[in-house]
Formats: sequence, structure tokens, C-alpha cells
Amino acid sequence: MYRPPPRPPVAVGAGGSCASAGARCFAPTTCVGGVCQTAVGQGGACGGGTNAFCGGGATCRGGVCLIKATAGGACGGGSNAFCAGGTTCRGGVCRIKAVAGGACGGGSNAFCAGGTTCRGGVCLIKAVAGGACGGGSNAFCAGGATCRGGVCKTSVGPGGGCGGGSYTFCAGAGTCRGGVCLVKATTGAPCGGSSNAFCGGGTTCRGGACLISAPLGGACGDGVAAFCANDATCRAGRCVTVGPAGSACGGTAACAAGARCVSGTCRVAAPLGALCGGYSGTVCEASARCEYNVCRA
Repeated sequence: MYRPPPRPPVAVGAGGSCASAGARCFAPTTCVGGVCQTAVGQGGACGGGTNAFCGGGATCRGGVCLIKATAGGACGGGSNAFCAGGTTCRGGVCRIKAVAGGACGGGSNAFCAGGTTCRGGVCLIKAVAGGACGGGSNAFCAGGATCRGGVCKTSVGPGGGCGGGSYTFCAGAGTCRGGVCLVKATTGAPCGGSSNAFCGGGTTCRGGACLISAPLGGACGDGVAAFCANDATCRAGRCVTVGPAGSACGGTAACAAGARCVSGTCRVAAPLGALCGGYSGTVCEASARCEYNVCRA
């Protein structure tokens, strides 16, 4: 029985069909997916109407032959590489995702995910006033708050609320006293009330001013930032004790109203027209004189 000789293969160039048994791709093309295609390396055009496929382990992505890169490898731009193994291209480098508490930045080849932020090489979540911070909280204070004692707190100025459950602290030189931020006032400075100040340096708030405690004989009165201690009284600019008629007087001891110091003893001071001298034992008030046992002007 006669059999005709087999037909020679049909040579097909790039882009031609090689699906039939009698078709053969011209070198250097290769039959890929039923089409004669040219092998191209990393960075070469591929797919679509290019009639090219990626060789050398590259993969066609977005019409370009790219190689796979792992964490820390270059990606994007002119690298002709894409990130594999669950990594993501960030800033031209393949990085892994890190959650709160995970390492980030530097040589970690990781970026913070899930709303966390890289601070000090660690992914931290944002915490507002009252939230935990520092230590093992994996959180940092946002919105102008500051981490104090493991809690995010906001700063307030003089007069602002502080302490307790306020989640605030006093800014600058302020001190929390009675739930209010106060500044320390010096001698003679305003205190109490709306001054938002308290007295420091051994002074005491008296009459809205910080005053020092003056001893017996010490200066007091107008223009002097002092008050008389130990229940003493300010008389003529000096701190003195005040005694009733019959008590000793002189020096730092003065007589109470209605008495005068005579020869070291407080004696009853009679007004104009009253009896004085003799057996009465009284003297006239400072503005009168005793004349014929009667206080006269």
C-alpha cells in the first residue's frame, strides 16, 4: 500500500500560531500557549501584543517581566522586581506588616499596619487622654497629650482642673493643689481667690497677699509684706502685745483701747469731762489733760 511521505513542518515566526502539529516556531521563538513567542529577561515587555514571554525565572506583571523580591529586597521603580511572600513594596523596599508591639523602621524591613505608627522602632497605637501609654501598653499619646505615670494626660495652665480623674497635669511651674493648678507666689505677691497662686517660701496668704510672719517688735503695717504672729497686734508699724488696764506696758507691750501706758502700767484713760487723778486711779485720754481732777481739753 502506498503511503505519501510526511509533509515538512511549516516554519512560523513570532506571533504565529504553533498550535497545529505541522507548525514549528522560527528560532529563537518558542511555542507558548499556542503562539510563537520570544523569551525576554527582567525588565522586558511581555504579554498583550508583544509576542514575548518572561525567561530566567521572571514573571509578567503589568506588561513587564519582573523578578520576585523578599523582605528587604528592592522593588518598584527601576528595580524590575515585585514583592512576594506576603511583603509589600513601601518606599522602594519589600517590607512585612507589623502590628502593635512589633519592630519597625531601621533594618527591620517592616512597616506598621492596623492603624499603628512607628515610634522608636516599635509599632504603637494612638491613645487619647485617659488611655494607657508607655511600658507594655504599645501605645503613645496623641492629640497633644503626654504620657505621665502610664496614663495619657493633657497639660493645663493656672486655674485649670487637675488631679483625681481629670487626666490633666499642671504645665510649667504650676502645682496641683485642691484640684486646681496654682503657681507659687513670692513675698508680697497676690494669692488666693482668682490669682491662681499659693504662697511659698515660708509666707502665708493674708488679705490676698503672701506675707511673712513678723515677731514681737517686727515691722508691720502699710507697705510691709508681714503680719504679726502669735496673736500680736500691729501698732504704729510694730508688732506688739495688747493688755488691759493694770497690765505691764512699754516696749513690745501696748495697752488696749480705753487705757494708756503710764510709768510702765496700763491705766484706764478717761474721756473729756470725766474724773481723773486722785483716788480715781485714772488718767485722761491722750488728747486731754487732768486739771482739778477733771479731764479737760
